[in-house]
Amino acid sequence: MKEDPFRKPGVIENVKHYFEDHVDQMTNFVFVKYDDFGTQGFGGYALGKKGEDLEKAYSREICATFGVRKMEQLVGKRCIALFAESGWNSVSVGLEDEETGKRFTIRGFLRRNLPGYKDESAYDKKLEELNRDRNRLRANLLRIEDELSEIAANKKLIREWDE
Repeated sequence: MKEDPFRKPGVIENVKHYFEDHVDQMTNFVFVKYDDFGTQGFGGYALGKKGEDLEKAYSREICATFGVRKMEQLVGKRCIALFAESGWNSVSVGLEDEETGKRFTIRGFLRRNLPGYKDESAYDKKLEELNRDRNRLRANLLRIEDELSEIAANKKLIREWDE
C-alpha cells in the first residue's frame, strides 16, 4: 500500500489536560506515537475554563470518535493523524480511529461548537499565511536596503571600539 503523506498511523501514547493560567484557559493534548518515527501532540487549543461547554464538548467528541467515555481511555488506541499539509513540521488537524474510520477534525469541531467560527479551507489559510510571510519579507528587505544605504552614506553611524 502506497504511503499517504497526509495520513500518519500510530498509537495514542498519552493524554494531557493543562490549565493555562496566563490565559485562564484549558487545553488538551492527545500525543500520538507514529509507527515510522516520533511523537506529536494533537490539540493545544484554548477551550475555555474547565467544565465549560466548549471544553466538555471537545473531550466528549474525541472520546466518541474512539468509542470511549474518558480521555484517559484513549491511551493505547490505534489512530491515523490527519494533516492538511504534508512535510516536516506539519501540524495534525484531526484524528481518525484506525479501526472504524470515524474522524475528529478541529475544523468540524469548531463548525459544530463555536458560533461565528470563520470557516476557511486549509488551502485558503495556507495562501493567507504565505502572503503574510511574503509581506513581512518585503518589509524586512526594504528596512535592510534603507539601513545599507544609510550606513554607506555615513560610516560614522557605526563605531569601532578597541581596547
